[in-house]
Amino acid sequence: MTRAAVLALLVLSAAHFYVSGVRGPLSLPKIGQILEEIPPLEGHLRDGAPVRSENPRQYGPVFFFVMQPVLAVSGGDREALAHWLYGLDLVCVAAAFALTWLTLRSRMRPEHRRAPAIAFIALAALWLNFAPMYAILNVKNVEGWELFLMCVALYALVNVKHVWRQRAIAGAAIAAAGLIKLLPFAFFFYFLLRDRRALALATAALAVLLLAGQMAYGSQMGVLYLPRVARSATGASFGIGWHENNSLKGVIAKSVGRLTTATVRVDDVDPAFGADTGAGQEGYTIVLTRRQLAFVRAAGLAGQLGCAMWLAWIFTRSAGGTDRVVWEWSLMAVMMLILSPQTAIEYTTLALTAFSYILVRLIDDWPSGGPWPRLTGAAAALLVGGLVPRQALNRIVPVGALMRWSGYTHFTPSEAYQFFGFPFLGLLLTVMCLWQLRPSQALHAAR
Repeated sequence: MTRAAVLALLVLSAAHFYVSGVRGPLSLPKIGQILEEIPPLEGHLRDGAPVRSENPRQYGPVFFFVMQPVLAVSGGDREALAHWLYGLDLVCVAAAFALTWLTLRSRMRPEHRRAPAIAFIALAALWLNFAPMYAILNVKNVEGWELFLMCVALYALVNVKHVWRQRAIAGAAIAAAGLIKLLPFAFFFYFLLRDRRALALATAALAVLLLAGQMAYGSQMGVLYLPRVARSATGASFGIGWHENNSLKGVIAKSVGRLTTATVRVDDVDPAFGADTGAGQEGYTIVLTRRQLAFVRAAGLAGQLGCAMWLAWIFTRSAGGTDRVVWEWSLMAVMMLILSPQTAIEYTTLALTAFSYILVRLIDDWPSGGPWPRLTGAAAALLVGGLVPRQALNRIVPVGALMRWSGYTHFTPSEAYQFFGFPFLGLLLTVMCLWQLRPSQALHAAR
């Protein structure tokens, strides 16, 4: 019976991968987000002039380093470009899975390490049914690249024996990931609190990459890149009121504001309302009065600072050890999504390391582990990862009732699921589960 259940799980997971991870992404060249980011690079390649971008969320120089050869091999054809980007994302996700498995397998109990089939199959099923990953494969965006680099960094910290080499690899990987898209820079905060030498090497790698960007593309991809995007991130609060935003600040904005009822453009919002609260699409942007916008910013900042202090207390209160490193890395991966100014559902692909750690720990501790980590872990994986078909998930949670209660009946059930913050709730449950699974000092000594 057990073998039949495992076989059925693998067959269903493989079918899910084919439908959502192969047929879906290849059916249409959906690369809209990439197309928003590459015009400055295309202009540079065409004219030879330094990069000039008006995009306040412009991806960084490492994104350009990767995209330049991809544009060359695709020959400017958008369909070919979509296929190359899909292949790159697929390779990155597969490599990230392999690195995650090798990292977690080395942390299992010796008696389980000799027979890891159950953990491997369960981990494969988790990744093959993780809906945000398929969202990334569908739009061919860069979170797959970032996930790979984050897994490289964690693998180096856990498995590379030479101390300086592990720190250099980890630092360079995080610096490169942050210069694709900013979110992985959160791990600089982790290095600051946990490993100053790793922070120094990460900073050195960051300087080298920015210097390379300066030489290749000009100052906007070099010395001016970080100041420019920092001003954009701290000033306009772009996306704070977009209905999909499931960060702490986005959830606060949705709790006090209201959806637009007419088309609102960012450049002509009534002065009584915050013009920088979203993309302006009718029915999908939260409009905030100036007082509400000030409250959202203040409450969001207070929450971010409070969580940063909590993380600092955690990261500085106990000794190290590779088990502790994996746990802290997983916690940081989830907290950066909660504390980010904007977290769309596809960004939660970056939490796969955390969910993988939870799954393997629960298996490794079976049957002695208590019921609460299993319950919170399962609920978190369901709400964030959508491990069942979305139609079924929308019935499990009260999406329909919330749509009727709020009057926002123009949403599809999946849009309402994100608007009402169920992925955010899942992220909070993930933190709760990780806290329940935190390694003890005794565990450090035993392993």
